[in-house]
Amino acid sequence: AEAGAEAGAEAMALFTVLGSRGGQAVAVPSARDMGLLQTLTATMGPYYGWLRCCTAWLEARGVDPRTASVYAASLSASIASDAKAAAADPSRDRPQGEGLAGRAIFEALIGEQTKGGYNEQALRELEVDGVFGALDRALTNVHARWEGPCEAGASSQALGSRSTATLADEDTPAFGLDSWRARKGLIDRELGKLGVDTARDLEAQAGELSNSGHAQALRLYRSFVLPKSEGALASCEVPGRAYTVACQVSFALREAAAAQADWIVNVDKQRRRRLEPTQEEKPAQEGHRLVLVLDGLRSAENAGNLWRTAEALGPHAEVATCGATPRPPAKGLLKTAVGSAALVRHRHFPSGLEATEALKKEGYQVWGLETTQRSEQLFNVLGGVCTQALPKKVALVLGNEVCGVSAGCLEACDRLVALPMFGGKNSLN
Repeated sequence: AEAGAEAGAEAMALFTVLGSRGGQAVAVPSARDMGLLQTLTATMGPYYGWLRCCTAWLEARGVDPRTASVYAASLSASIASDAKAAAADPSRDRPQGEGLAGRAIFEALIGEQTKGGYNEQALRELEVDGVFGALDRALTNVHARWEGPCEAGASSQALGSRSTATLADEDTPAFGLDSWRARKGLIDRELGKLGVDTARDLEAQAGELSNSGHAQALRLYRSFVLPKSEGALASCEVPGRAYTVACQVSFALREAAAAQADWIVNVDKQRRRRLEPTQEEKPAQEGHRLVLVLDGLRSAENAGNLWRTAEALGPHAEVATCGATPRPPAKGLLKTAVGSAALVRHRHFPSGLEATEALKKEGYQVWGLETTQRSEQLFNVLGGVCTQALPKKVALVLGNEVCGVSAGCLEACDRLVALPMFGGKNSLN
């Protein structure tokens, strides 16, 4: 006990000296608190970096370099002096500061700035750009170094085994063990923003995940906290990486939960649609065919969405692309089609007019979907006839995102229809 008291007194004396040199002696109750306070000394470099940025901004706009540096440093010293005085006596010159402590003091100082003024604007823009979040992460990482390298056993106990039955890599060394706590805290915060509780949704189930979709989520999580290579460690330290991995973990958990709910039917996995209809599908779809004619679309993503629409209409639907309309294997199309491109018949024509003429020869009624003075409201058209009275073969022409269906193609259509638009836009796209 005497030895511990003596060591504590020495630590207290050391920090008092450090504090005195900084202008204020601060008594701390433990070496742990001393370590946390010592972490803030790492803000000296960022502070000078802040002054450098402000000075460089003034110099770039023609201010004399000496004037710029003296003014930036003096203004900063004045602000720091005001903050120090408020921290020492929150109620001095501020009756409303009575009883304030900690960050509430600085919240009050922020609140004193003019509403809608320059200070408020600058603070808001820095917050939006994540400057203060980056400072929080930097302090967390610095403190992890202050604590020193953790024991491998401690990290395993905190995170569970690095492997499940599907991840047998217990002998694989982890990198960045001196900062794993910082990475864990970082990704836990990002997961919390997405509604994921690490202890509840990941760690508590770690022993039951060998045959579960949750294993993927746990693997992503552990790979961020305990990377297996220097390259993986460098990737983890890229700004924004924690958020990206958190989104991947959240999606993996969501996908696993959907797979475990037997009342949710995942059609893509339960039934692989073929290009020819099944016996069960034929009675409902017999005799009705639809072609989506894409006349000069420019967006591969839009084309992919229409591919998905065609697939949802069944095996009797197909797509006809015209002109410069993207078609498989365009990358953006395949991305938004999500597997539909391989399940839908498609063909290509040089122009929408040529597609219209060719489909007419095949017996299709060609309807142009466009806002014109001649167009009928599509819902009125469909409401006026029963399904059996619809043409057995219909081609629906959709046009470019900016200029719509080409005029020549519209002239050749058998009928022009339009979707009712109640907003200010002329079309859905």
